[in-house]
Amino acid sequence: MISDRLLRLVRCPDCHGRLLSDAADLRCEGCGLRFPRTEPDHLVLQPSSAYDETTKFLEEGFHADGRDETVSPPLLSAAVRNTMLR
Repeated sequence: MISDRLLRLVRCPDCHGRLLSDAADLRCEGCGLRFPRTEPDHLVLQPSSAYDETTKFLEEGFHADGRDETVSPPLLSAAVRNTMLR
C-alpha cells in the first residue's frame, strides 16, 4: 500500500509534477504521464524517454586516449572521470 504521505513527496521523473492517485494507476498532474499500479508495495517511476547513453560521458576529449574502453559503461561515474582527468 502506497501511503498518502509518500504520494505527496514523490514527483514525476519527466516534469517533476505531483502524482495523483487514480483507481488503476498514478497520473502526473503536470504532463499526464501514467504509472500503472502493477506492484502494490512500491512505486515504479520510469521516465518516458529511454536511458540510451546516460551512463557514458559524451565529451570526445574523455574518450580520446582510449582508457575508457576497459571500463564498462555503468561504472563510469564522476569519480572515475575525475581520476582519469587528473
